[in-house]
Amino acid sequence: MSKAVMGAAELAGAAGLGVAAFFDPALIASPIFDKLMATLVIGGISMEAGAIASALTTNRGMAITTRQPAANRAVIYGEQRVGGVMIYRSTTGSHHDQMNYVIVIAGHECDSIVNLYLDGRQVFFAPGVGNTTRNGVNFGGTAASGSHTGPNGVQYDFGGKVYCECRWGDQLPGDVISGLTANDPVWSADGNGNSPWLGGCTYVYLKVEFDSTLFPGEPEIKFTVRGKNNIWDPRTGTTGFSNNWALCVADVITDTQFGLGSNTVNQLQLIAAANVCDEQVPLAAIPGTSEARYTLNYHYDTATGPGDVLQTMLPGAAGRLSLIGGEWYLWPAYFQGASFNFDESSLTSKFSWQPYRSVRDLVNRVQGTYVAPNFPYSVAGNLYDSNGFYEGQIQNNFPYAFTATNAPEYACDALHGFPEDEWLLADGGFAHPLEVSQQTVLSIAQWQRVAKIMLLRNRFQGTGTLEMGLAAFGMQPTDVMNFSSPALSWTNKLLEVNGVTFRVDDVQDGGAPEIRVSFAVNETNASVYEWNPEDELTAYDVQAVPPGQAPAVPPPPNNMQLNSGPAFAIVGADGSVTPVIEATWDTPQDSQVTQIDVQYRVSGSGDAGWRASSSVDISINIALITGIVSGGTYDVRIRSTRASGVSSGWLEIDNYAANGTPSFLGTIAPLVYTGIGANLVPNGDFILGNLDGWSVAGAVYSGGNGGMLVPGNSSAFSPTFAVQPGNKYRITITGAVAVDGTRVIYHRIFWGSTYVPNISDLPVVGYQGYQDFLSAGNMNNPFTTYTYDWTCPQGTHYATIALYQLGTAQLVFSHVVVQDYSASAQWGSDVTADQPIVYSGTSANLVANGDFLLGNIDGWTSDPSWLGGIVYNPAGGVSISASGSAVSPAFNVVPGQKYRIRFTGFQQTPGTQGVYHRIMYGSQYAPNIIPGVSGYITNFDFLSNGGLVGPQTYTYDWLCPDGVFYASLAMYELGTSLEFYSNVSAQDYVAASQWGADVTGQNTSNDTNNVGGVPAQVIANVVPTGFKVILNTGNRTYSIQAI
Repeated sequence: MSKAVMGAAELAGAAGLGVAAFFDPALIASPIFDKLMATLVIGGISMEAGAIASALTTNRGMAITTRQPAANRAVIYGEQRVGGVMIYRSTTGSHHDQMNYVIVIAGHECDSIVNLYLDGRQVFFAPGVGNTTRNGVNFGGTAASGSHTGPNGVQYDFGGKVYCECRWGDQLPGDVISGLTANDPVWSADGNGNSPWLGGCTYVYLKVEFDSTLFPGEPEIKFTVRGKNNIWDPRTGTTGFSNNWALCVADVITDTQFGLGSNTVNQLQLIAAANVCDEQVPLAAIPGTSEARYTLNYHYDTATGPGDVLQTMLPGAAGRLSLIGGEWYLWPAYFQGASFNFDESSLTSKFSWQPYRSVRDLVNRVQGTYVAPNFPYSVAGNLYDSNGFYEGQIQNNFPYAFTATNAPEYACDALHGFPEDEWLLADGGFAHPLEVSQQTVLSIAQWQRVAKIMLLRNRFQGTGTLEMGLAAFGMQPTDVMNFSSPALSWTNKLLEVNGVTFRVDDVQDGGAPEIRVSFAVNETNASVYEWNPEDELTAYDVQAVPPGQAPAVPPPPNNMQLNSGPAFAIVGADGSVTPVIEATWDTPQDSQVTQIDVQYRVSGSGDAGWRASSSVDISINIALITGIVSGGTYDVRIRSTRASGVSSGWLEIDNYAANGTPSFLGTIAPLVYTGIGANLVPNGDFILGNLDGWSVAGAVYSGGNGGMLVPGNSSAFSPTFAVQPGNKYRITITGAVAVDGTRVIYHRIFWGSTYVPNISDLPVVGYQGYQDFLSAGNMNNPFTTYTYDWTCPQGTHYATIALYQLGTAQLVFSHVVVQDYSASAQWGSDVTADQPIVYSGTSANLVANGDFLLGNIDGWTSDPSWLGGIVYNPAGGVSISASGSAVSPAFNVVPGQKYRIRFTGFQQTPGTQGVYHRIMYGSQYAPNIIPGVSGYITNFDFLSNGGLVGPQTYTYDWLCPDGVFYASLAMYELGTSLEFYSNVSAQDYVAASQWGADVTGQNTSNDTNNVGGVPAQVIANVVPTGFKVILNTGNRTYSIQAI
């Protein structure tokens, strides 16, 4: 067992010890228990052992076939060896000796299924029923008779024992696999004609006959699949299957179902990039053969965001991606040559130049992994089986194991055509490895080509900033220029543009403003991208320490990966969130190493900026780095250390951007409840971004709507949670009406004596009963929290919360929470059946996507009269250019209700006039309430032709007039400055006196020194800088921004 696997096993054991110690306190004295639990203090944060054990797994897609009650859809690019999700299983036959499986392989249409493997043995098919040829690939039907060679040379014969029939995702509504319905009538249309149709999914029906020799247990099931076949190629104007790196990356950007959904990829650059990827590169290991320069073969599931997918794909071609003028440009690594010529006369100010990197930032070799199809891996892209042959042939694709495997180290040394290891010598003989995990690369030759580019990009060290005139405006990122500078003895020095920024300066004498453009550049050379096939190594050239001989200096860890964002943050019982960076790695193969040291710094802070995060026991392969700011950029490094104090060199990842993590999820409840305070409903806070464990019929996760969307005639059942007989529980359900319609709504609890993933009144084991808190009832339009009490019956140990909408309105739920009472009188009188259908005040933002820290401006638009630019700016939220405007999505308002409106922002030039803060309203719904839409009534200006000073919150009050049901908030910049906003919100009052005096026109908030009697400084100490916390004291609701 590798140390990485052992670490996970020990953590899982630690979680078990924690449970055991609860029942047997004497166990706490065990030295093993002390050691394991002590190692769980990582980065200054103490976590439950089971939580860290869970965090050890990363989302790599489904590699083997598993059975799950609810699973994310798989997405496959190129050719992959994958498992699937078993959604149905049964036994049939007179002796129940036939296993029937329905297995979903991908959530989209696929080009073809190449092979099926049972326990690593390929199934060969005979012509006949179920056997089809699709895009030149034959698959399916009944297994052909005949002896075949499997792993380790063992012979096998699946003849007549296996049947498989497939659908590729293009099946018509109502289509079912007849072979399955003939063998198992349960998988057929019901009395109402509803069929188990798996629309849009690639899936198979697999039948396996019992045979104790062939299948001593249920077999491991895998498939070789050629994935997505709707990939656009602008060179031909058609869609189809492709593993061209550029076309696949562009597909992630444009795919409206699984990707970013943006159709703004620049087509001319995409054509150039695709052509580069298709260039044939000779292979040294097999003379006379070649392969495409950059291919992409990858699979993942929809729990992985499109941004994370792109981050994984880009290194496969040492690629770069940029949004320029509203269009996406992507570049695989290739030398473009100089397109521009400039000298010092082109500069508009003195330029800065840094000729060398910090020693800490230098690398002199590249190590890492690629995805090898099988042992003995691949040689120059050709695939072998474990015996070196398959069915009398060599260099074939059996059995496509697709295993992450060490690649040959790349360095500028004798192995790669250099007289000596020049960069190692330049660095004083100290190895500085760059660890690269290529999850999309199958070819060992492609890995080496990319590794060389990454190394030489690092060794061409010079970087600088050139402020230039209008003649340089034509340059964009990745363009190359010849630049001459007598002062630096440069003649046509090659500089590559890696960033462009614009600035407008006022002239002191009152003349016309000056437009200045700055180019961030780095030195480059054609040699970075040149490749000599003779430098190509095989998997057998991977360096290894001789058995039994430990080097004088331990090797560093490898395969370091960083993760961050809401899914990795530490969430307190009160909903407070601590953002972290999760670092994972593979344990170094050195028996004397006892710990891994972890350090981090703010990028660009220099050597003095390094801070120790933690030293982690060698048995653990994970560290959580706290003390960071969400959205900040950091450098992280790790090293191995022995008990003697000898340490390895550092393995470092630079310029990692910590993904956005809100500092608070929900509201702080009044300090009355003294129970466990935990949400017993897993994933009941949908702000976390998933429905894991929920059983849904029509319900979906919808971040743009605020959580879980339940359309008409739909339902959602929470994951089962444990309850105690006789205990009383408070249940709170927070929801709103997203789209109006008829309302037949149920809030229900099911309970039972036996655990099942979701309890319902269907025939499930142990089901006992249910209770409706809301029966065929109504819900308010705005977000409202509905509160109920429930006493757990005797003999009941598990429960599930269910939400139904049998009408036509679409509902959205942001929280479902269950908490048990610590004392019978704690909450006062029961509230079940007394819950008023009135809004009781929450911290919900009625303005969709009004908190721009969430990372988008979905639904926002510009006033047609003022069409200046509105863009999402990660540094501050939304930015509005001169003569521009931004209008929020429409939100529901109630006539006669009073609202508090807030705009948090500033001007680039403080105090410049021309700013308007406005509300526009009407009687009918439109995506944005602006002049000219049906039902538009008028507008009201809170700030008219004013100015903004410094980042602050401008607060106003507004009373909704009669006959008004919808409103939009708007910001205008009719002057020459830029405006930036991080938050825009509207909240309705709980009572007329809730906020005290109106503040319209005063731009101030009440009670700024104390919040509910708590000094503001105390609150500031627990709110990370740059974040906002929403505080509900029961009487008043506050929004606090830490700056």
